[in-house]
Formats: sequence, C-alpha cells, structure tokens
Amino acid sequence: MKAILLIFFTSMLLFLFMKCKSSKEFTPETFQDRKLLFGAGGGFAGTYTEYLLLENGQFFGRLRRNNEWQEYEPIPKKETKQYFTQIDELGLKQTDFDRPGNWSYYLTIEDGQMENKIQWCMEAKPQDDRIISFHKSLMELTKELPPFQPNNLVR
Repeated sequence: MKAILLIFFTSMLLFLFMKCKSSKEFTPETFQDRKLLFGAGGGFAGTYTEYLLLENGQFFGRLRRNNEWQEYEPIPKKETKQYFTQIDELGLKQTDFDRPGNWSYYLTIEDGQMENKIQWCMEAKPQDDRIISFHKSLMELTKELPPFQPNNLVR
C-alpha cells in the first residue's frame, strides 16, 4: 500500500512540474525579436529616462546616462501584443521624423536588423497625433514604477 501511495504522489509531483511552463528570460542585449524603446529627456543636464518593452513582455528601464538596465515586472501578454500591433497599425517602422529639441520624446522600433527612431519636441511634433498618444500610453506604464536603483540591475 505504501508503494502505491509513493508512486501516486511521485506521479502527481512530476505532473505538476511538467505543467509548469518555463518562460525563457532575456536581457535587452540577448533578445532577438521585436523591441520597443521609448522615453524622454534632455534639458540642461541631458538626462534621459528610457524604457524597453520586449515582444515577450519583459520590461526594463534605465537612466540613459548610466546605461544600466533595471528589470520590472513583465507586461501582460495581451497588453504587450496590443502595443506591438499598434506599431504596425501606425506604420512606425516607416515613419521618418527626427526633430529633437531641448526636451525630446522618442520611440525606437527594433525588428531584427531594422531600427527606426522617431523623435520630437514640443515645438516640432509629428503630424499624426496618434504617435504622441501612443507614446503617452506607453509612458503610463511607468507611472507606478519605483525609482531606479543602482544596485537593482539586470543580471
């Protein structure tokens, strides 16, 4: 009887471990699929705050000045998919707009070897207001994030 119970519990444990889906995590440098980089900055100090959303939902942030990525909780898959769908709907891969100012906002789309940066300031905005709205919706993701910590870096 003990042998049957042991086999049963061992089988259940194995079943539970096999049901657990392992999600492969990447760093911003090792991820090969689509990436969406967005942020804002400039001014006298030239400080930029930027964020990176990977197509798998991983989410990172950094102060561009020190170039150290900090990883945050992943963005839900459904929401991540919506952001990457909007990239295509807005034609951001093909949008050519580079008008930086004292304080600039930007979106950078990376897809394999392709990279396109869209940059604007308050004095020179893209004609398509949906680009600015898209950037604002992305920045909403960052409102509740904790401040950057120099010792809380990605692997």
